[in-house]
Parts: sequence; C-alpha cells; structure tokens
Amino acid sequence: MGRKSNLFFALWLFWLAAVFVEARTGHGLIGYGIDMYKPACASACRSVIGMATLNCTTMHHDHSSEGGMMMMSMTSPECYATDDAFLQSLAFCISTRCSELSPATIETYWEKNVAGTEDVQPNPKESYQRALAKVTVTPTVTFDGKVLNSTQLVAAADYEANWNALTAFEQAEDTHSRYGLILLISGILLPVGCSLAHFSFASNRVVRKFVAGFLDQPAFGTRHRLSIFLGLGLAPTRGQALFIFYLIAINIILMSVGYESRQPSAWFGDVQGEIIAYVSNRAGVLSFANIPLLFLFSSRNSFLLWLTDWSRPTYVFLHKWIAFLATLEASLHSVLYLYQKFADHATESQLPYWYWGIIATLGMVVLLPTSILPLRERAYAWFLNWHIAISILVVAGCLLHIIYRFDNHWGYENWIYITIAVWGFDYLVRILRILRKGFVKNAIVTSIDDDYVKIEVPGVSASGYAYLYFPTLSWRIWEGHPFSIASNVSKISNGKVESDKIEEDHLIRKQVTETSLVEEQTESGSSREQENTEVKSTSKPTVGLTFYVRLMPGRTSRLRGKTTIPVLVEASYGSAGAGFLKDDLSEYPNLVVIAGGVGISAVTHLLHSHPGRVKLYWAVRSWSLVTASEDLIEGVDKEIFVGSEGARMDVTTVLECEILDASGAVVVVVCGPKGMADAVRAQVGKLAAKSHVAVKLVEESFSW
Repeated sequence: MGRKSNLFFALWLFWLAAVFVEARTGHGLIGYGIDMYKPACASACRSVIGMATLNCTTMHHDHSSEGGMMMMSMTSPECYATDDAFLQSLAFCISTRCSELSPATIETYWEKNVAGTEDVQPNPKESYQRALAKVTVTPTVTFDGKVLNSTQLVAAADYEANWNALTAFEQAEDTHSRYGLILLISGILLPVGCSLAHFSFASNRVVRKFVAGFLDQPAFGTRHRLSIFLGLGLAPTRGQALFIFYLIAINIILMSVGYESRQPSAWFGDVQGEIIAYVSNRAGVLSFANIPLLFLFSSRNSFLLWLTDWSRPTYVFLHKWIAFLATLEASLHSVLYLYQKFADHATESQLPYWYWGIIATLGMVVLLPTSILPLRERAYAWFLNWHIAISILVVAGCLLHIIYRFDNHWGYENWIYITIAVWGFDYLVRILRILRKGFVKNAIVTSIDDDYVKIEVPGVSASGYAYLYFPTLSWRIWEGHPFSIASNVSKISNGKVESDKIEEDHLIRKQVTETSLVEEQTESGSSREQENTEVKSTSKPTVGLTFYVRLMPGRTSRLRGKTTIPVLVEASYGSAGAGFLKDDLSEYPNLVVIAGGVGISAVTHLLHSHPGRVKLYWAVRSWSLVTASEDLIEGVDKEIFVGSEGARMDVTTVLECEILDASGAVVVVVCGPKGMADAVRAQVGKLAAKSHVAVKLVEESFSW
C-alpha cells in the first residue's frame, strides 16, 4: 500500500509539472520546469560583472525620492550581447570556474543568458568558444565593481558571495515550490484517500459505529448546525476537525522547516536578513498554493464531490479554514516584505507590483470579517455578491502582483492560473447545466398558505437539488437559490389548494401519542385530510420538477402572489451528482427519515426507492403543507407532528425505539431545522454506542 501511495503521489507531481511546462515553454514552477541560476558557476560569474558600466552603457537623468535629479546608468541587452570586454571577461571566468561542465552545457547557457533573462532578447554576437579564444593572455586586472572596459578577472571573494547568494536562493525557491505542491496535492488526495478507506470498510459494523458515534459528532458540545461563539461560527464535527488539524499542522510545518543560510552573500548582509527573505517568500508561495484549494473546496462542480463521500457542506466549511490560512500567510508575506523594504518604501510603494500585492492582501483580510455567519444568514445575497467581487479583485491582484514583479519568469503565476481554471470550470459547468435543462422555463407557482408555495417546472427532469434563478424578481439575475427536488412528476394545476376546512377537520383527529399525530388511512388508502381538501381545477401528471418553498425575507418572499414566473434551472446536484464512493443506503435494512417542514422535499426520493423498511417522522407547522404534498408520502409508514396542534416530535423517544429495537443496520436521514438536525445527530451518536446494530447518520442540508 505504501509503494502504491508513493507511486500515485509521484505521478501527480509528474502530471502537474508536465502541465506547467506545456503551458509555457521553459516555464513551470521553480524546480519543476524552471531553473533560476543553473549552472550556478556561470551565473555567479555573470552576476559579479552584470552591474558593471560598459563602453556601451548609457547614462540618463532620473528623479530621486527626495525630489532631485540623479544620474542613472542603463545597460541594454544589446549592449551585453556585443561588448567585447564583457563577453571576454565572462568567458574567462566561466572557463576557470566551470571546468566540470561540458562545452555544450556552457554554450546553451551562453546563448540564453549572456544578454539577460528577457523572453525576447538578442543572441550574443559570438559563441562562448570564440569569445574565450580572444583571451590570449591571462588578465591581470581584477574587476572592482565599477567600470569594465577590458578583459578582467573576477575576485574570488566576489565570486563566492554571488555563488552563495544564487545557490542558496534557488535552493530555497525549489523548496518553496515543492512544499507548495505538497500542500495542494495532499489537500486533494487526503479526502480521496479517506473516502477510499471508508468505502473499503463501510460494511464493517465497528467502523460504522465509530463513524456515527465519534467522527460524525461535534468536536465539542452538541451543536454543529446551530451557531456557537456568540453566533459568529459553527463547530466542526470530529471528522472535520481532524482535517482542519491536518491543514493547520501541515501549513505550520511547511512554513517552519527547510531553510538554509549561506554567508557571505552578495544579496544579504547577515543571516537574519537572509532567513527573513526566505520566510517571506515561503509564506507567499504557500498562500498561493492554498488559493486553488480553497476555490476547489467551494466549487459546486468540484471533482472532489464526484470522487469522494464528503458532502458539499463539509467542503464549504473546510474552505473557510483554508481561506483563513491563506490570508494569514499572505499577511505574513506582506508584513515581512514591508520590513525588508521599509527604507525604500517611498519608491517601492509607487510600483505596480507593490500596490497590486497590497490590494490582494487587503482583499483577503477584508473577506474574513465580512464572511461571518450572522452576515451570511441575514444578508446572504449581499454577502455572496460582495464575496465574489472581492474574490475577483484578490485573484486579479495576485496575478498582476506577480506579472509586474517577475514578468512571468519564475512561474508563481501558475498557482493563480490553476485557480482561474478551477473557478472557470465551475461556472462553465453551471452554464452547461442550465442550457441542458432548456434555458428559460415557465414555472407555475401555487400558494399553499402564508408560509409556503409550491413551484412546478414542466418539461424538466432532475434529482437531488437544483439552483433556481428568477430573472424577473431582481436585476441580479445571476443569483441562484438551492431547492430540494421533491418530485420529477408534476401535477399542473391552474387553481389554488383550498384549506378552509382543514383546521376544523384537524381538531378532531386522533392523537396517537402525547407528542405525535398519526395520519389515519381509509380502506382505499386515501387520507382524511384529502377528503376535506378541494382543488378548484383538474390536474394531470406530467414530467416536471416540483419544489416546496418556505417564503423567507428576501428573494423568495417575492414569490408570494405569483402564479407563473420565468425560471432557469441549474441541475442536477446532490443525489444525481453523488460520488461513486458514497455509501449505498440500500445496504441498510432499516431507513428512518426525520424531516422538518419543507425538508420533506430532500428525502421523498428515499421514501419510495429504499428496498427495506422505511419509517417517516415529519414535523410541520400546519396541515396545509401535508395536504399539498400528500401524494409524495402516500403509502409510506409515517407519523406526522403538527405544531399548530401542539404536537412536538420527541427525537430521543423516536430514535431509541427505531435503533435499540432494530433487527438490522439502521440509516437515519434528517433534513430540517438546525436544532432538529443537531438533536438527531447527538442522539444517533449516543445510541450508536449502545446499539447492537450498525448505525449511520445522513444529514441533508445546504451550507451558508
């Protein structure tokens, strides 16, 4: 297993590096397609004399930071490529310092680097061998760091300082790239590996009990869906907490190891300054490596959703922690660079690379406090649009920061290109899903009562859940809202369900227990509420989607009073898009479904497709929703708890009866209010330890 894992990891590295290399010839990541200063001996020679004033160097006036004028020298690539003193001094230094290199290797370096490192630059006027042949006498003058007007020697001390600087810096950059790849690839492979392990042992009763009783339980307390810390956040499950611990640990470890100083250095005056530079660069690279991962985890169409058994709410929850780590590293990168460049801040801060980097960092910092749970819950549309707008600014800022600073030379921009590819793929698939469903459809809206409406979209088939776009409800036509698909068969009606007699009828219903009402069935199988419900017009079954929607403040409240409305359907998600490693619930002989309100929509497909015993417990506010959706639960063993009649579901009693008395494995599916979901989760965890059978918990929910 270890060898296979190592091979798989190596193949991933090879594939990623190959993609980078093919994206731009000679580019990729440093150490994976890009060599910075190899061969180091030749680069050190050029580095020593590269700042010399040559015969063809030009002088020009420039404004100083104090407002005065100063003379500046500029040596063009053409000058380097044609100056005899430069070419011959460089050739002689290389011949004495690079004796172990083959002539072909030296000639390759010579052609690519003598004039500089630009993408487009002139070739040297003569080859290395020809330039060296012109040095007929060993030079006696040593270059003093100023003017180079004859063939001169490179001092041993200058060569050593530049060789140390170049090799240490490239080694550090190689390490940054390797650690960035480890961070990104492990963040992808770990969910896949965990899912494979769970899939391999999913039928083991001990494993099932461990997952339900330990991994699926909150890391602390009893809340997972309900907020904690003054309502500012959510508690992870223990399984999620373990992955969060890994993310934090791997980022800390990769930030803390792999540094090496080489002194004397032509670039750094002391060890402290050198290590600070390396730490700053490491923080920047790891922040960049986290960015593709956080976009992948937030994507609706992430391939991880197709490959693993982790739910989208889990990925969205983890996405927030990755964003926190990426922001922390970006901030560290910016602060350390500000420390290094403090003396030159007045001039550096005017450069595009500087202020675009600041824009990107500030954007990431601003996103954290503006993404807290209360804002997401109370103003989700505002949060979403703000989040997307600032995210675009962050991605653009990161890309421009690198382009202006390095001009695509060292491959840092590839981390951002991966991010753009992930984000672009997600939105492309969203558009394709909409187009596949026929673009704009005409939906029929039927009022159930003051709190609920039924939306029917004829001629469309899907499963799981869908995102609905209502272009006529707001100018923000790009905003889609997720709704569970209750049925693929729609009974189109032009009328409105009347329920004038429902309350009177329900007052005399038989209360089976102190906390529940059981819907009584007649010999024909029709329910009593159906006998007292009238539909003003006939309806016929047809292919189409049915949604039950609770009207909430905001966009959905505008559906009140509508009868028809244009809609775009983006589907299928959830059940239809489930990964192949997800558990097959049909392997569990007993299915217990606990639903609250319109949560019934997310579980109706299970009620009729599960091959074993099925029991539904449904808590609703009033009988109106039950009446409107009675065809979805027809023939299902069920208990219905109506809040308007004082009936409340006792989750503890329900689950104790279903799990402790079960004769086979039990899967509990819950979809409803946060408090209900947390109560079910906690009770399943307790009973999993006591039960003699395996227990599994499945929560159907959307994540903010």
